[in-house]
Parts: sequence; C-alpha cells; structure tokens
Amino acid sequence: MSQPSHKKPIPPALGKAAQRPRCPVCGMPAYSRSGTHPQCSQTAQDRLLRAATKPPVAATPPAPPSVPPAAG
Repeated sequence: MSQPSHKKPIPPALGKAAQRPRCPVCGMPAYSRSGTHPQCSQTAQDRLLRAATKPPVAATPPAPPSVPPAAG
C-alpha cells in the first residue's frame, strides 16, 4: 500500500494566480479599478501637462544682424 500524502491540498481558488490587468504606463499588474496605478496615472498626466506648456522650439536660430564692412 502507498504512503498517504502529508501535504495539505491546495484550494482551487488559490491554486491559480488571478489574472490582474496590466498598467498601460509601467506594464506591471494593477490592483486599482481603473487598471492604472495612481502614481503612474499622475506621471502620465504630468508628461502631458509639460508637453502642452512647453514653449515651441524654433526650427532654425535667427541670423545675426549684418554689419557693413569697414572702409579702409
């Protein structure tokens, strides 16, 4: 006869890890209802605000004023 197992049985609900939604910002499992970590949501909002308030960058710098050559 075989020996009885002394290990406790694993309940079915705990046997498999629950599939959590992934945070779209950091890619880690999220535990919030929205699916995004609060700190990641704040980081994404900060990036958007910084991009919106950033002054436009000129494509080329303005040319320096021309100085007439000295007669000599």
